[in-house]
Amino acid sequence: MGTFELASAPDNLSRAWRWIRSNPDRAYKGYFRRLYRDYAFADTALLADLHDRLRRELYEPAHSCKLHFPKPSGVLRPYTLLTVEDQIAYQAMVNIVAEKLFPKVRSRYLVECFGHLYAGKTGIWFYRKWQDCYRLFNKATRKAVTDGFRYAARFDLTAFYDSLDHGVLQHFLEKIGCDRDFCKRLTRWLSYWTATNKRIYHNHGIPQGPLSSGLLSEVVLQHFDRNHGSPKNVRYLRYVDDIRLFGKSEKELRRMLGKLDLLSKDVGLFPQTSKIDIHIVNNIEEELKTISPAWHAIWDEDDRSVDQKHLRSHLIKVTPRFRVTDPTQFKFLLGRARPSAKLKYPSGQPQGGAATTKPSRAAGFWVVE
Repeated sequence: MGTFELASAPDNLSRAWRWIRSNPDRAYKGYFRRLYRDYAFADTALLADLHDRLRRELYEPAHSCKLHFPKPSGVLRPYTLLTVEDQIAYQAMVNIVAEKLFPKVRSRYLVECFGHLYAGKTGIWFYRKWQDCYRLFNKATRKAVTDGFRYAARFDLTAFYDSLDHGVLQHFLEKIGCDRDFCKRLTRWLSYWTATNKRIYHNHGIPQGPLSSGLLSEVVLQHFDRNHGSPKNVRYLRYVDDIRLFGKSEKELRRMLGKLDLLSKDVGLFPQTSKIDIHIVNNIEEELKTISPAWHAIWDEDDRSVDQKHLRSHLIKVTPRFRVTDPTQFKFLLGRARPSAKLKYPSGQPQGGAATTKPSRAAGFWVVE
């Protein structure tokens, strides 16, 4: 049976639909909750129809809806919304990719690679819990410094999702055992989903937002894991496209950075040179963009819900004088906060029933440093 036939099989489509509904990314699911509910009313019939159209080669992907969010630099980050049916078809294809990739990368899970880890065919979720993976990534980073690897460097790729060439992706998909017909179909669908709102089609990029894209990116990123060849006096740790290097000398780190640069040129990608900085680690906590402490403080382990009281106190704590010193932690907390007057007014209540003249957190007076 060909790879595409495996992807379009009824059991795989049902699995794809299950994983889409269990996607822990509430921000992305928030755009589709009503559509997911409507699809679920007749999902048996709708999945059977999708299977039939895939089998008869009548399925055609719809164009995506693009949202653009500003980064601190002013550059816009694209966010791609796919139809529910396209999400299922995309996920079904990537399910097969995940099964073929997993045996080749599992030995590096939680040793060198910590992001977008496949949970397996029987898992409730498609990925292993990112909170656990990120915590272990930070733990491995701390251990490297404790073990005497005091020199640190970061290697990050520029616009990785947007720049990923479809020819390069097809090359690696074929390497892991996907047949050419499967690869051509998937890259053709990607050209629809990465086209601009003006219907300008590209031969590069994967959509940011859908659950499937993280695993698909790993098909190319594992090129760095397999070929970095770091010596014993250099530690290599990767979380998605963020690679951290720790060494016992600056010379070894420079050599490793040169090797990673050559590997990125192999796949048509480019490092963010502004982020490459070899330095001695004096405070490991400052080295990490960790959000784990905030997560533990606001998460109720008994009913798996967010403790809003603790969340609000942490929001205030990480914004002294209304200045944001850790944008990652701030955005993480704010995205899970319910609307509350206690966030709007610094003291929790307006004075004398009148509006306070102090800066208002909810009104956008936070300053990101």
